[in-house]
Amino acid sequence: MLKKARIYIIICIVALFQYGNTFEHEYAWDDAIVVTQNDRVQQGLSNPSEFFRNIKSNEIQHRYGYRPISLMSYALDIELSEMTPKTGHVMNVLYYALLCCLIFYFLRRMFPEKGALFGMIIVGLFLIHPVHVEVVANIKSRDEILTMIFGVASMIFFLNFLERDKRNYLFGGLTILTLVLSFLSKENGITFAGILLLIAYFKNSDKINTYVKYSVPILGGAVLIAIRLYVYSDSVFENNATELLETFQYREDGFLGNPLHDATGLMQILPNVFNILIKNLGLLVFPITLVHDYGFSHSTMVSWSDPLVIVSVVLHIVLIYVVIREFKKKSALLFGILFYFITLSVYLHILQVGPDYMGERFLFIPSLGFLIVIVATIERIAKASFNSDAPPIWKNGTTKVIFGVLGVFFLLGFVKTINRNKAWESNTALYEADMVALDDCARTQYNYACLLHGEYYKNPTKPQQEKILYHYQRAVDISDRSMTAMLDLGKAYMEFEQVEKGKAIFEQAAEAHQGLAAPPMMLGQYYISQEQYNEALVEYEKAQKLAKLPSIYHWKAVCYMKLNKLETAIATIEEGEKQNPDQVGFFILMSDLYSAQQSYEKANVAIQKALEIDPENQEALQKRNTINSLLRPVNENPSPTEGS
Repeated sequence: MLKKARIYIIICIVALFQYGNTFEHEYAWDDAIVVTQNDRVQQGLSNPSEFFRNIKSNEIQHRYGYRPISLMSYALDIELSEMTPKTGHVMNVLYYALLCCLIFYFLRRMFPEKGALFGMIIVGLFLIHPVHVEVVANIKSRDEILTMIFGVASMIFFLNFLERDKRNYLFGGLTILTLVLSFLSKENGITFAGILLLIAYFKNSDKINTYVKYSVPILGGAVLIAIRLYVYSDSVFENNATELLETFQYREDGFLGNPLHDATGLMQILPNVFNILIKNLGLLVFPITLVHDYGFSHSTMVSWSDPLVIVSVVLHIVLIYVVIREFKKKSALLFGILFYFITLSVYLHILQVGPDYMGERFLFIPSLGFLIVIVATIERIAKASFNSDAPPIWKNGTTKVIFGVLGVFFLLGFVKTINRNKAWESNTALYEADMVALDDCARTQYNYACLLHGEYYKNPTKPQQEKILYHYQRAVDISDRSMTAMLDLGKAYMEFEQVEKGKAIFEQAAEAHQGLAAPPMMLGQYYISQEQYNEALVEYEKAQKLAKLPSIYHWKAVCYMKLNKLETAIATIEEGEKQNPDQVGFFILMSDLYSAQQSYEKANVAIQKALEIDPENQEALQKRNTINSLLRPVNENPSPTEGS
């Protein structure tokens, strides 16, 4: 028993040693989506049904797919140790170790004719591959690990379904259950339905009818599609993003993450598919330059004339030939090739253009297929076999050389992974590690500027201001399609007392993003800062034609108040109240306007309405005390009849 467990113990030790230096890391990158800014996760497991709600909005916590199982795992971290990143990182490594153990067990079951060495080499390379750092070192990317854990479990249960004499249908049910759990961890779990079909083809079973054999993965796939349709139905899907677009508050330009959002048809997408395929192979073979973001213009649209695309087309024609030649042999080589392409297929933008052009996390599951191909190819090159009944493969001269090369790659990968882990220590470490490689990435430049801007207030200096402005400007120079980046650059210029440059950026934003309310609103803010209230009103009128936002009414009323047009200011606020009756700021400003008219009774009514909406609002509480002090002398002043 101990002898059988020895390999699994070694796998766990290597995983812990490989990623042990992540245990003290902070939350980083998109951990905010699932932990630090996710209200549901921070409640722990007190209300599990909350994780099965499907919500999309402009809030960071709702920029996530329908992945309730993954969300529950993050909530479990909170239950174990409140909100500390160490627990999340330790759990990631433990899940990763479990996954690698499951992969080894699956390979032994899937290819029983192969010796243990076959699976050991594959799992060893999987363990140390540097392209996996983003998944293991980033807590949010645990969804990839969980998807693969349940996906591999479904493959193991399916093998039991095909091979066992008894309890076949129990294993069939467990196959579908784990497939569903994989899909509910992350949407790419649907590809495991295709892998189950592949296993059904590979495994001839005299215990299961052929139709039944294929029916389990087909039924599983149908269940996943039904779940997808249900959770995005009108009765379940809570989509606030549509409302935000309809009110012209923002436009989420997917181009910055994936330039294929500009593609006009499949013929423009296809050369980019081949570009992505060959770049992915490059990352798997030579994972030298790793980055966390492949957005524009680090990635750009390419055409059929691109040299890499041409090379990729030729290479994949060769792979198609290999698949055809190996199809009837049902070899490990064929299984690896098809596993790779099936699990990668959802990230090739053929059926739907995704939010990111490519990403290292997208290679996490497909990399297993790639490594199976590499190890299976060793047999072909060395003309030897990993089979248990064949002569030991390591005694073959050619194999010794190949194993030597693999050993070098193993050591280099091990060191590269440990070093790459350090980049994920924090947001600062990540941006600084990748900044040279991502100098041409608009999204990274903007994110780094935001990080610097947030840290600026701890120690404000002129050099820090210049650095912040540089990265905001760099983001805008790469692409003016990010309205948020442009407006934040303009606001930074205003904050750092370069107001005319701020105005120029706001004007540029208004030109680049016509039809959206935010740019004229910011121009209005500029004019208010310059006490040019009539000019500000012109901009707010433009914004109001596009959106009935509370802040527009608020600032219009402020402008009228500064122009001593108190009645117009009150009428503006009252109009805004009708559109947005739950805005505390309206009633606070209304009380100020009535106070300016010395109508303290009306001011008191307005401030009471503010406190009904938010009883703890400190500004409203202070103003109520001020108004009451002004009302008291009036109430205490005796009438003429009382004095006679």
